Amino acid sequence: MYQSILTNVNSDITFNVQTAPFPAFYVFETQETSSKAVDFGLMSSISLALIPCVIISFIIKEREQQVKHMQMISGVSLPAYWLSNMISDIVKTYVPIFIILILTAAF
Repeated sequence: MYQSILTNVNSDITFNVQTAPFPAFYVFETQETSSKAVDFGLMSSISLALIPCVIISFIIKEREQQVKHMQMISGVSLPAYWLSNMISDIVKTYVPIFIILILTAAF
């Protein structure tokens, strides 16, 4: 804007401005890094806290539909039923944890 005003007044005058930001202080850089780490920690903990909710909802659904009773009538033994539930719960829990660990190491 100033350049156009000066050009209208006198064409020999030029007005050049160069701006450069101040260098970032070490304190601000460490705060930014730590805030990113806190954000990542919060998001990871929220996502990991939702895994038991999914498992619990599946157990409640089984309870409503009496899946255990139907399997016991069909001839499934009680240890086999609980072992299969435990294995499926472990898979449902550890697969997302390993994915989060792999993505964390990748990024």
